[in-house]
Amino acid sequence: MNAQKDQLKTVVKYAVLALAAASLTACSAIYQKHGYVPTEEQLAEVVIGVHTKDSVAESIGVPTASGVLNDGGYYYVSTLMRTRGAGAAKPVTRSLVAINFDSRQVVSGVERYSLEDRAGYPA
Repeated sequence: MNAQKDQLKTVVKYAVLALAAASLTACSAIYQKHGYVPTEEQLAEVVIGVHTKDSVAESIGVPTASGVLNDGGYYYVSTLMRTRGAGAAKPVTRSLVAINFDSRQVVSGVERYSLEDRAGYPA
């Protein structure tokens, strides 16, 4: 009888440990990166008043469709999202690069925004 009790205690102990380990694992953060933003080196090659929309597309690449649909500029967005357990994903960092063009499709400005610059774009 004592052997059965000891065996039951051991099984319960391992079940509690497994449950605790599983619950700790569920709480660990999962990070996912979405989007693309050109590097500082790539952006340094873009010269205001010299480069055109086509030359920017060749050297840096064309942004996502949402940035291409208007004639105003190219918008590159990258977001690092964190999810913990069953909670909703939340942005940890967000970068936005806006390359603006004039009426002749020549670069007129390059602007950078981060998650802290919420006035620049919606969170």
